[in-house]
Amino acid sequence: MVISPAVPAPKPGDPITAKWASDLAAAVNSCANPADRVGEVSTPFGKASPAPGLPMLGAAARMPQPFDVALFRDEGESADTLYIWLPDLGADYVVYKGKPLPAAPGQTIGDANTAWVEIGSIASGAAHYIYLVPHKSSGGTIDGWEIADTATAWSPSGGGTGTGDEPPHVLLAYYNIAADGSVPAAGTDDKFPSGQNGLVQCRHGTIVFGGDSCQDSYGLDCAETGGTGTEATLDITLTRTPCDGEPENVDTCSVPLLTGDFISSLDGFYVQGSYLYLSYTVSEIVRGRKTGTHNATVACPVTTCED
Repeated sequence: MVISPAVPAPKPGDPITAKWASDLAAAVNSCANPADRVGEVSTPFGKASPAPGLPMLGAAARMPQPFDVALFRDEGESADTLYIWLPDLGADYVVYKGKPLPAAPGQTIGDANTAWVEIGSIASGAAHYIYLVPHKSSGGTIDGWEIADTATAWSPSGGGTGTGDEPPHVLLAYYNIAADGSVPAAGTDDKFPSGQNGLVQCRHGTIVFGGDSCQDSYGLDCAETGGTGTEATLDITLTRTPCDGEPENVDTCSVPLLTGDFISSLDGFYVQGSYLYLSYTVSEIVRGRKTGTHNATVACPVTTCED
């Protein structure tokens, strides 16, 4: 937009034209049309605003995420140290098989002073892997996670560091301080790192692994007690094993383990001569278990009959 020029004053002898009078009226009227904000200009022909300033360039600073790995060189040291960010958030940020998994008893996490936890000194000259590793209790169940720095890549089957039934290890970061990446030739624009050396973050933040949530399992434990007759019993215990937990007893009942001969069925009932006969089957029981059968008959004399 063209800013309005000043209206020239007439000189002696100049004619007073309609255009000059119109420009003068527009200049006077513009005084009633002030600018909307500081920095703008108001003229008889409209308003003008300066171009907006460009926003500041660069990524906004952010807090680290859990399991972020970084290299630091402490003051006065000549070698780098590897650190990992493990804040104490008051909540678990690892989920294993659908349930929160806390840090293992021996795993250090951040405190009120800093969330950065030292992993150890840098091992140069070869590739190293930073894993989140499930920790097993003395009973063999998963009770937490811990951080491991190893030169051997984890494998879930034979070879490497894994076995067929071992829970998965989660790769958090990879580093190789050996300069095995080629240096870009002088004068070229290929300045991107090769990715073969330095520190590479593979995963951070909340981690969910171990597949779908598992279900509690149930079972029966049976044990016999000694004794004869009604003193012998079979004790039956119902057990429940929570997902990745230790077995626990739910309830127990006892069943008598009888020993002896017991009538299991009546087979016949008839009269013959002066006797009433009853035939039946006898089951032979030893400590609550049927070991055999035999047939038996009872004869009762009939001496009097009445109409």
